[in-house]
Parts: sequence; C-alpha cells; structure tokens
Amino acid sequence: MFPTSLPIPMQVHRAHAFGHTKDEDQEFFIRNSDVCINHCVEKIFKKYLSQKAENPSTSSCFAKTIDMTSSFRKKIALKQEEKNAKAQGLPYDPSTCRFGVSRLKAELPTVYEVVLGKLYEPTGNKLATQITQSLEACKAFDEFLGTEVSCATLDRSSLSYRDEKGLFLHIDWKFFCKEEIDPSAADPTQVKMEDLLSSEKFMMQINELQKSKGGITKADLEEITSASALTLVRQRKERNPAQFWFHRDISILKKMQQKWEVFQSLRPSDISSSLDPNGFIIGTLSYSIQGKAPVVLTKYSTYFESRPNESKEDILVRIRKKSFVTLCHQDVTDLNTTLSDANLYFDDAIHWTSDQGIDALQDTVGKMIFLLAHNHRDMRGTAAETEWIEKAIYKLHGFELPHDEQRMPDLIAFGNYDMNEYLVEYKRSTPLKTA
Repeated sequence: MFPTSLPIPMQVHRAHAFGHTKDEDQEFFIRNSDVCINHCVEKIFKKYLSQKAENPSTSSCFAKTIDMTSSFRKKIALKQEEKNAKAQGLPYDPSTCRFGVSRLKAELPTVYEVVLGKLYEPTGNKLATQITQSLEACKAFDEFLGTEVSCATLDRSSLSYRDEKGLFLHIDWKFFCKEEIDPSAADPTQVKMEDLLSSEKFMMQINELQKSKGGITKADLEEITSASALTLVRQRKERNPAQFWFHRDISILKKMQQKWEVFQSLRPSDISSSLDPNGFIIGTLSYSIQGKAPVVLTKYSTYFESRPNESKEDILVRIRKKSFVTLCHQDVTDLNTTLSDANLYFDDAIHWTSDQGIDALQDTVGKMIFLLAHNHRDMRGTAAETEWIEKAIYKLHGFELPHDEQRMPDLIAFGNYDMNEYLVEYKRSTPLKTA
C-alpha cells in the first residue's frame, strides 16, 4: 500500500504533480496503467504482428500506439482532476485538462521550460556536474573567458555519439555575457494573436469557414489558430535559421535570468549573498539520423560568475556547488520529425527476437525513450505515456517491469545528454523479470 502522504525522497515523484497523493488515487492510476499496457500488447502489438506476418507491407503501429496512450492518459486525468476539484468544492471544466493533449493542438505554440531546482534538484545537480565536465575540455569556453569583448562562442568539438542506425547525437555550447541578454528580446517560437490577425491567410480561413458553416465554433477557431501559429513559427525558422536560433537562445536566457532573480529572492542566505552571475551558458542537444538534417532536441542553460584573477576551475566549482539549470523542451515545429525517428527504434523493439539478447532490446527501447522524453509531445502526461509503451514492449516479449513509483526514465534521459552514460543508467534502472 502507498502512504496517504507520499514522501519526497531524493527526487520528487510525479504523483505529486498528478494529485495522486492518496492510496486510492495512486492505486487508481496504477490499475488504469495496467489496462493501457495490456491494451497495447493484446489489441495493438499482437494484432499488428499478425497482420505483418500475412502482409509484409503493413505499416507500423507506432502512431496508433501514441494516439491510444495519449487518449488513455487524458481519460485518467479527467477523472482524477474532477475528483480533486469536487473534494475542494470547486467546479471543474474538462477543457482545462492538459494531460494527453498534443502541444501541436495548443491554441498557440507552447514553450515548456523546467527549472531543475527545488523538487528536481538532484537532476539539476547531476546536469551541473556534466556541464562542468564538458567545459573542462572546451577550448571555446577558455577563449570566451579570456576576452573582454561581449560575444557568443560555439564549440562543435564537444561530446558526440553514433550508433549502427546512423543516429548522431551531439551537444554544442554557446556562451553569453550578461550584457548581451536583451530584456526586450522576443521569442521567435511565441506567436501573439495580433500576429495572426495581421495575416491575410488566417483571416481568409476564418471568413471561409464562417461562410461554409454559417458560423464558427470555439473548436474551429482553436484548430485554425493552432495550425496558423505553427505555420508562422516554421516560416520564421526556414527564413533565417541562424537568426531564429540566436533569438531563441537569447529568449531562453532572458527567462532564465528572470527565474534566477525569483530563485535568488527565495533563497537569499545561501545564494544571493555569495553569487553575482555575469555570464550564461547554453547547451543545444541535437541529433541527426540516417543522414537527415540535424534536429534540436533540448536546450540546457545555466549561469556562471567570472571574478578577476581566478582560474577556470574556480568558475566550474561554483557551477557545481550552486547549480541552477533550466531545461527547454523541443520546439513544436520539430515534434513530428522526432516522433517519426523514434518510430524506427519502436519498430526494432517490437520485432526483437530472443537470439538478439536482452541487452540489445534494452538498448533499443532506451533510445526510443530518450527521443520521446526530449520530444515531450504532449502538454502534460508524456512521461507516463512513454512508460506505458516501454512496459508494453517488454511485456510483449515475456518480461515484466515492476511498478516503481521512484523510477522516472524521462528524468534519466534529461539528466544524461551523454547517450552512453544514459544507457548505462537506464538499464540499471530497468530490472526486467520473466513474466
């Protein structure tokens, strides 16, 4: 049984975010999770494999699996949120539920950023250590520290990973002086309603829909708004990719600076009195696969303080000891591309055979999870949905992955941008048992 008030150990469990803090709520979630996992195995995977055996041209069941798990996650959340609202004597509006809802379906493109502090501090500390290890051998950082000129430097000689499928994973570093962070900088992934209202195509679609249907519903408006906003962001990126990502980085660091100021006010005794950040670091985790164009996954950012007449080692020590790392999830314009690439590993996992060995299965599933975690396709609930797919794949092949409320493979992925280290930790956290 689960305690009526779940403790917060080394890392917060997502039950707190979901509102599953009582025995009955947590058991409700686990019970429904099992239903979803079994549905994936019996109604999707086995049916697909049977059809594939009869007709080799049968397309992958990945998209169907993604849609089903998202839908199921939303159903669970709707019940839980309604129950929580009722317990507090509050009305509940189902349209406010964000679980299982694609970020592509948001009224306007959504940017998801997480401060890896407070409840997620262990992951933040781990990343701070990884970042300093990367910067120890980073010549571009040495050059940046040695100049009086305000500039951003890119280092492409950093950590990289390749596999037999052609996956090339790498992280690039940029460095900015505090003075470069323009407080008025606009985020190129953000679309305001006035941007859309000034678009002739957007207004034309609205008018055409009103004429054809004799009116326009809220759902119609949201669908057109979402699609038009996404198109606008894509156009900005395609028009000038370098400018798009430069302004994106500045925007991320601007928000980080604002969050730092809030964080500083909340913890003045151990932070503000001894630290005055005057520089910022942003790492861009990207990948390409099968020779295709690179795709940005996640951006990691942190600060540093450079003091007169001190070594680089002193700067790195402060980053480790007073970690403050933010994580910005994948841009909405790249969500479908990464889902398509994750599909490659999903298919390999579904078609795994015992002669390939368990290690190969875990490697394949682990890489799929890595891409899905950084993809963060839904506004909320992506982590649980991915875990259901993971457990369903193992169950299909005769393995059980016991429920562990402290196991969070998405955080393992976020906390390891080195794929080799990630796979070691992933397999260590995945104690398969024969069903």
